[in-house]
Amino acid sequence: MRIIGVTGPSGAGKGALCELLKKRGIVCIDADAVYHSLLVPPSECLDALKSAFGESVFYPDGSLDRARLSQLVFASPEKLELLNSTVLG
Repeated sequence: MRIIGVTGPSGAGKGALCELLKKRGIVCIDADAVYHSLLVPPSECLDALKSAFGESVFYPDGSLDRARLSQLVFASPEKLELLNSTVLG
C-alpha cells in the first residue's frame, strides 16, 4: 500500500485531483473535512480550544471563530505551539 499526501495552496487543484483518483477507485481522505467535522458543537476539540484560548475565539452560538483564532496563533509562536499541542495531543 502507498500513502500519498496531496498538498498545495487554495485553488491549486487538490480537490480536482482527488476526485479523479476517487473515480479510479483510490481512497482519498479529505483532512480539511475531517477537521471541520471536529469543530461542530458539541465537541471535545472545541472544549479543549475553549480551555486553551478562552471565550474570545468563539462566536456567541458556540462555534469557533477561526479568523480570530488564526489572528492569535499566527502572531505568536507560543500560541501556535499551544494550538498544535491542543488539537494534536
